Amino acid sequence: MSEGKGVFLDTVHKSHTFVTDDAVSTYLADPGVAAVAAHYMGMVPRFVGSSFWRTRPATGSDRLYSQLWHRDYNDRMLVKAFLYLTDVGEHEGYFEFLAGSHESGLLGAEFDRIGPDGFRAYPDASTIDARVAALPVYRLDEVPLERRSGEAAPWHRTPAVVRAIAPRATLIFADTYGLHRGGYVHAGHRDMVMTTYCTNFNVHKPHYAVTRGFADSLSPFMRMSFGIA
Repeated sequence: MSEGKGVFLDTVHKSHTFVTDDAVSTYLADPGVAAVAAHYMGMVPRFVGSSFWRTRPATGSDRLYSQLWHRDYNDRMLVKAFLYLTDVGEHEGYFEFLAGSHESGLLGAEFDRIGPDGFRAYPDASTIDARVAALPVYRLDEVPLERRSGEAAPWHRTPAVVRAIAPRATLIFADTYGLHRGGYVHAGHRDMVMTTYCTNFNVHKPHYAVTRGFADSLSPFMRMSFGIA
C-alpha cells in the first residue's frame, strides 16, 4: 500500500504464510478460484498474493489513487478475485468495472498510456468520465444471479459499467488490466480480501510463503500455480 492510499485504506493482512489447518490458507489456495482464473487465461495462472483491506471514508470529497479509473500495470492479463467481507451498498465503496476494456475487448486499446516513469498512467479524468457517461450502467444486485457472468450477462460484448453493489460473501472476478475503480466510501467501511493471479510476465514480486506441510497438501495444479517444484 502506498502512503497516499493510507488516507482511506488500511492493510489488515498481507504476505500470508500458508499453513495446514488454517481457514485463511484454505480459502486463498482454493483450487476452484484458481480454476476460474485458469479458464479465463488459458493457462495455469501464477498466484501472486493476497491483501486483506479495510476501506474507510477519505478526508475530502475528491477521488484519489485507485478510486479513479485505471488499469493495473503489472500484467496485460490477470485475474483478481475480490471477496466482500461486509455488505457493500451505494455508500460503502463498491467496485466498478468497465466491461469490454480488457486487452482483447472493444475498449481494450483505449486509455492505455505509459507515463514518464515507465508504468501505465491514470487516464485523464475528464476524458474518461465523458466516455463512461455515455455507457449503460448495471448494478450487480439488480441483475439476476444466472445472468451475472458469461454470454447471459447484459454487458457481454457490450461496453458497460458494472457496479458491484452486493452483500458480504460475494466473490467478484475481474481482469484488472481492464479499467476499474473502487473504494470510494461515503459512510461506514468496506472489508475485502483480494487475491491476484497473473501470467509469468507479471512485474509484481509474489508476496507469500508456503510451509512444507501445506505444500505437500496441494494438488499438482496448485503446486504449479504457487511455483512449487
